[in-house]
Amino acid sequence: MTAMSDDGPSRRAVLAGAGAALLAGCTSTREREVMDSHDRVDPDVRVRAAVVAEVRRLAALYDATLAAHPAMRPVVEPFRAETAAHLSALGGRSPTSSPSPGATAASRAPVVPTSAAEAQALLARAERSAADALVGQLGNASPGLARLVASVAASEAVHAALLGVPR
Repeated sequence: MTAMSDDGPSRRAVLAGAGAALLAGCTSTREREVMDSHDRVDPDVRVRAAVVAEVRRLAALYDATLAAHPAMRPVVEPFRAETAAHLSALGGRSPTSSPSPGATAASRAPVVPTSAAEAQALLARAERSAADALVGQLGNASPGLARLVASVAASEAVHAALLGVPR
């Protein structure tokens, strides 16, 4: 069926065109530009940024834990090293590099419990939370990035399990 007859456009074509024009008029030019630019951002960029932020939070917690409890180094350092490797694999900057100028002291140094056992439990919970957050990103990632994120999430889940075991 064609949209145009010998007498001009069909009633259906005119109504469809009018509806499209009305819908287009519902948003301002600026709103459409913002929506268009937002849609053009590669979803992997957003996923990678969220995953890198999560891994950086873990790295900061490990650093704060090691600063507060140096005797925990033999237990914590292997997990901290793997977290740094995850960050590197994701293309994030080194977690030990200087923070951005807008970072506050509170955002740089997480609060760590005074008890080593409580600090280890906090690390285990943080690892579990990170693993869950990363799994939540999988549906938004391309297959290649999803494999990397799944690997990091699995590692974080193992860290949580191992940190939860009394040593």
